[in-house]
Amino acid sequence: MAEIVVTEGAPANIGGAFEPVKDILHFLFSNWYWFAIALFFIVATILVIYLIGKILDMAKERDEPGYAKYKMTVMDCMNNRNLKNIRKRYSIKNLFWLGIPILWVDLSKRVVDKFDKPIGRYRGEIQSQDGTMNYLVCKKRILGLIDSNVVIKVLVDLKWEVGKEKDKKQKSMPLNLIKEYDGYIKINCLGIEKVGMYYHMPVIELADKEGTTIIPDLRKSVEGVVVDNTYQLMTQRLLNTGAKMMDKAMELNPRLKYDQKSPEKKPEEEDGQA
Repeated sequence: MAEIVVTEGAPANIGGAFEPVKDILHFLFSNWYWFAIALFFIVATILVIYLIGKILDMAKERDEPGYAKYKMTVMDCMNNRNLKNIRKRYSIKNLFWLGIPILWVDLSKRVVDKFDKPIGRYRGEIQSQDGTMNYLVCKKRILGLIDSNVVIKVLVDLKWEVGKEKDKKQKSMPLNLIKEYDGYIKINCLGIEKVGMYYHMPVIELADKEGTTIIPDLRKSVEGVVVDNTYQLMTQRLLNTGAKMMDKAMELNPRLKYDQKSPEKKPEEEDGQA
């Protein structure tokens, strides 16, 4: 009768799959001091660059009324934004940052043109009293952290004459360039074009009186709105500066200084001098 021999196999190495992770964690904890120094310098560099950019931005806003008005429009768009149109989701890429929620997947409403070609992501809106609708749109995200935004100015009360010249039924019809849907905002345009120094406007396509398709030049209308807004802000600054200069001139008036520092006289003294 054959003899049956049973041998014990080597125990399964269950933790073998986690060995690389253990090695990485061991390396990080062993050299935490150098990683802390590197992280400190990285954060300090980013903070210094941010502060320098902030100072330069404030100086530009102080010296250029047009840029100051643009920044005011951006803030108005952000303050009046519809939070339902702004959504984001946690990104799996954060696993490379030890799970810290630094990167997010942008799921905000898309802004598209007439061909459903994306222009950007919604960040805010404001209908201004100058007859324009302003959309703050994120064109792209730098390093997945910083938004590169533009302000799109759309003329609200824009009308266009339809029909031929000899047609008695010729009339002016308003152009509804903006249509909002559940998943996106559609601007009936071919694309956007920069107007002035800081704003963008939609390039639209219409039919003239003869039925021919043309691209009307609306830059003059939009630039007129921008110039008017800038002029109003410039006038306010000039008035405030003039008021401050008048106050300063009164403070430096020697006669006024003498009267302020001279002792107050009693009625008997004034009668005696008289």
